[in-house]
Amino acid sequence: MKKPSARFLRKKKRDYSFSLLALSAPGRAVFPPAFGQVSPQKRIRRVLSFRKPAAWILTLLTAGILILCLFFLFSPRSSPSAQAENGRYLAFLSQPDPAASSLSLDKAQWITDTDTQEMEKAGITPEDMPGGFYLHNPETQWESVSVSPQVTCTYLDPDGNFESRECEDFSQFTQLFESQDYFQASPYWITVQQGSVTQIQQQYVP
Repeated sequence: MKKPSARFLRKKKRDYSFSLLALSAPGRAVFPPAFGQVSPQKRIRRVLSFRKPAAWILTLLTAGILILCLFFLFSPRSSPSAQAENGRYLAFLSQPDPAASSLSLDKAQWITDTDTQEMEKAGITPEDMPGGFYLHNPETQWESVSVSPQVTCTYLDPDGNFESRECEDFSQFTQLFESQDYFQASPYWITVQQGSVTQIQQQYVP
């Protein structure tokens, strides 16, 4: 199907304008309410001054809409910190954020050589735990959780024979955590009450 020529479009504009002018003459048909909101003279001027948008403008608009659709489709959904499951469990930590009162955790399992049922579930044998324990973390699955303002944080001082020390607050724990790989690679016992972390305790790993 051929595109309408510019001459054809001008003819359509002219015919439509003449129709508006004829209908607005005294004694002719009355305009419906939608037409009455704008005077015939203004409508005629708009019709005659109308210009089809340039092709490059339509191309830019289409490209912009496509980019926005792709952005919202593939951008990761960042949700607020979720309520963690109440209880006490072992986990690796990441991205502690005092400003947002949140951190990310990846749950793990501390299995000793006396936990025969857990050993069987994990498919490990006593030969797999020469130190009498096994840190079971088959797959990484980070979960963002909220941290209570009254959280207590305990760490093992690497410069003090790994003695247990308590942080002043979550901000101090964050500074320590980000200062050394030792803290970041260590597992922690996490206590959760009412959906928020209330205690963080570093686990010693020989």
